[in-house]
Amino acid sequence: PARPSPAGAHPAPRGPAAPPRGQAGGKARYILDPKGQHVELGSKTTIALAADTVFSYRTCGGGGYGPPHQRDPQAVAEDVREGKVSAERARDEYGVVLDSATGQADQAATEARRREMAGDGL
Repeated sequence: PARPSPAGAHPAPRGPAAPPRGQAGGKARYILDPKGQHVELGSKTTIALAADTVFSYRTCGGGGYGPPHQRDPQAVAEDVREGKVSAERARDEYGVVLDSATGQADQAATEARRREMAGDGL
């Protein structure tokens, strides 16, 4: 039977100037999961992987479909509740600000954050 063993990874499929993309504006993702802590990796990175490390290389549609800041705020809030996305990523990538008491998308704060992102060219 196969046993877990150490390995290495070098995520650079097309180089740093052309990382894998999601569809229609989605973004690339390289994620290292050492014992449940997600760490995003950049391109041209060489890492050693322990036998029990999860390395997730998400390409094509794995980065999502369409620009993140156009996704439904309540769907993003649900992704946060399910542990798929952090509250920080919801704010920084999706432009969704969550109500800290309810975990729901704060509509006014989300609209303001998305206007701010549009001004930054994101």
